Amino acid sequence: MKKTVEQSNWIRIGEKYAVVCHVYNSEKTHIEVVYLDEANRAINEDAYLRNNEWNFVSYFPCGGYADKYPRLYEFVAKLRRGR
Repeated sequence: MKKTVEQSNWIRIGEKYAVVCHVYNSEKTHIEVVYLDEANRAINEDAYLRNNEWNFVSYFPCGGYADKYPRLYEFVAKLRRGR
């Protein structure tokens, strides 16, 4: 069963919970998310679905500081409110 997502959904990527900010393709397999890092900073990063599991596109952190992007404010607010 394929995991489908929509904007503003909560998902899990490894040990992290994240909020979906943008769905890039109609198959809903490439997305942008925001999550909190170990220093409690909101990070935006791309993720993809492989073998029914969400993974970050890069093996090492390569996202930006989501608090700096007005287009992400609503998702960061949801993230900070918690699940």
